[in-house]
Amino acid sequence: MPARTRSASYWFSVAATWLILSGLYLLFTSNLQKEEVFTGLAAAAVATVGSTVCQSLGLVAFRPRWRDLRQAWRVPWSILHDTGLILLAIWKQLFTREGAPSIVLAVPFEVGDQSPAACARRALALLYTTMTPGTVVLGIVDEQRLMLAHQIVPEPVTEMERQLGARP
Repeated sequence: MPARTRSASYWFSVAATWLILSGLYLLFTSNLQKEEVFTGLAAAAVATVGSTVCQSLGLVAFRPRWRDLRQAWRVPWSILHDTGLILLAIWKQLFTREGAPSIVLAVPFEVGDQSPAACARRALALLYTTMTPGTVVLGIVDEQRLMLAHQIVPEPVTEMERQLGARP
């Protein structure tokens, strides 16, 4: 049986994954000592191998569309906005009788199919929304077409969440 050769784009994708994961490791540790750099490179290599194996077995379907990736520009503003809400909630919790409001929401959500683009859109909706300090997405319930989220301060669905599938 002849050996199966991989295209240049495949190897570029593997190398890009390893570089991105290495960079993220070093960014999160904020440490450029030699031992930490080698640990980060090794950890990224293990994660890259795991990712590549899962993709080749068809266990992972993640092909984001540019329009979904572009929603990331809204995240910094959401982080700043939610930080203000969190500070207000802390003040209310400490100095008012009723305390800070906090709710668990079931937001209608366009789940879509099991295509790689739909899987990526759902993953990005979870990631982008949970990156903000005021909201944690607990998960997406496919059968009921709902996104479950916990909000420290109740807020309406954002434009970013709408673009990624949430319905007000």
